[in-house]
Amino acid sequence: MKILQRNTSQIAGIVGGLGPAASNLLASTITTHVHAERDQDHAPFVLLNNPQTPDRTKYLINDGADPAPAIIRTVKQLARAGATYACIPCNTAHAEPILGRVRKRSPIPILSMIDLTIDRIKKTTQASGKILVLATEGTLQSGVYKQSLESQGIQEIVPSKSDRSAVMDVIYGIKGGDNPAIHNATIEKIIAKHTNSDAIDGVILGCTELSLLSNLADSTPLYDPLDLLAREIADVHTSQQQLQQFDSRLGRAMRRPMSPALLNQRGRDFMKAISRTSDA
Repeated sequence: MKILQRNTSQIAGIVGGLGPAASNLLASTITTHVHAERDQDHAPFVLLNNPQTPDRTKYLINDGADPAPAIIRTVKQLARAGATYACIPCNTAHAEPILGRVRKRSPIPILSMIDLTIDRIKKTTQASGKILVLATEGTLQSGVYKQSLESQGIQEIVPSKSDRSAVMDVIYGIKGGDNPAIHNATIEKIIAKHTNSDAIDGVILGCTELSLLSNLADSTPLYDPLDLLAREIADVHTSQQQLQQFDSRLGRAMRRPMSPALLNQRGRDFMKAISRTSDA
């Protein structure tokens, strides 16, 4: 992702509440992915939980209330609270009719979990591959993943109508407070069906409620957009820390007399550090 400059101070802003349990999972997963030895090593972020945001799928397919204004307000509040970029842990909210308007009104960049997922798939799946997308009807019907996958020569596989309905029941069951573990068997059955019939190369858990499922018993590669988002936030922070540490070491060295050759070497080291962390 290139919208973030990793050599500047960055604070993530999380648009929470879409749904609340998934937002909490993102926060805890960021902490897991930061290699920290003390409190001060962890990534700073601002989480604003706004579960009153209208349902994204109902808006996209059933003429429900528009969620974009609420998301825009949340992003602006995050920016005022100090966030330098925002993320929305909701796949359906990345549909262009929603995210397109949010980006136009946002005072800070929006980090896309969809782009992060496609980037990972590009690195691990050959062209002409097949990826099963498990998601809300809003995500599937608005083509959140379809166009991006097809641009890489990868086919999006969508479950049958009855299986899509089963996935929606799982998603809204978890939103309603179900223990996610009781739904593992339903999702495993759908994945196994497509592994056998379509020879799929992987599965996108394309709803953040599905990210709450753990220990899915299947050997098919799983792509979890929420986990990839957490990793990116953690990586931005880690890269930033590394540059700050390098700057500190360089500053101490500059205060000591150095030969021209050593000064040139310090400069080359600094440029290498920037190139490693500028656009992972």
